[in-house]
Amino acid sequence: MSDTRRLLPAAVFVLLLATFTRFHLLEAQSFWNDEGNSARLSERSIPAIIEGTASDIHPPLYYLALRGWRELVGETEFGLRSLSAFAGVLVVAGVVAIGRRTTDDGPTTDDGKSAVVCGPWSVVPLASLRLCATFPLSTIS
Repeated sequence: MSDTRRLLPAAVFVLLLATFTRFHLLEAQSFWNDEGNSARLSERSIPAIIEGTASDIHPPLYYLALRGWRELVGETEFGLRSLSAFAGVLVVAGVVAIGRRTTDDGPTTDDGKSAVVCGPWSVVPLASLRLCATFPLSTIS
């Protein structure tokens, strides 16, 4: 059996675990301050979002993406936070792919990869409605 076929079930398991940890109880708490600011900013028109972030330290791309996401999934805590949760799952997929290319051990044997999948520092921020939740995704190529 080839390495790819042997490791595919492990990679699928890792992605399912990452998805569960990021989406489980996503709507359990109401928005907190930063999340509320992101939610309100994403309600604005595209020109208003660009204008509103022009003097801010945060670039407008996240808020523009959140505005489009809001149109697709709605305004609930689960809906808006799911953009960041999906980004978090994509980060895990990227880490698994990079780990597979750089080691012969496979996707589940390295502690660093496991920490990205289940570590609280990875799960909690990557499931919140914040700009920083999508940053790790931009660093994976």
